[in-house]
Amino acid sequence: MTTISPDEFGRFRSELANNPEALAALDVIEQCEGNLEDAAQVILLEAGEEEVQSDLFDKLIRYCRNVACQEDMKEELPVLVAAVTEYLAAGSGFPPGLATPFSIFVIKKTLKKFCL
Repeated sequence: MTTISPDEFGRFRSELANNPEALAALDVIEQCEGNLEDAAQVILLEAGEEEVQSDLFDKLIRYCRNVACQEDMKEELPVLVAAVTEYLAAGSGFPPGLATPFSIFVIKKTLKKFCL
């Protein structure tokens, strides 16, 4: 389980201030007491999915790893959220709103460690 602290919410809100969809996802994460995996499930349900598999976040990580680990990817939350949102919107079957919890997960792990 990966969570974010109340202090991190402020920082992430500031970094994503120009992205209304990401801010909405942050609201969901906050409602889930900072739990990124729980928030991903809620976002999927809100997108109209009727059933959520317990390994959703693991599947999301596997699916989006190649985007996050591109050579030119910067460890900046807005850049990562934008790239992953675009990737998910291109027909992945995952709603683009999942880009925010995934990207925060990567930033918390650090891009370098995540991409090993």
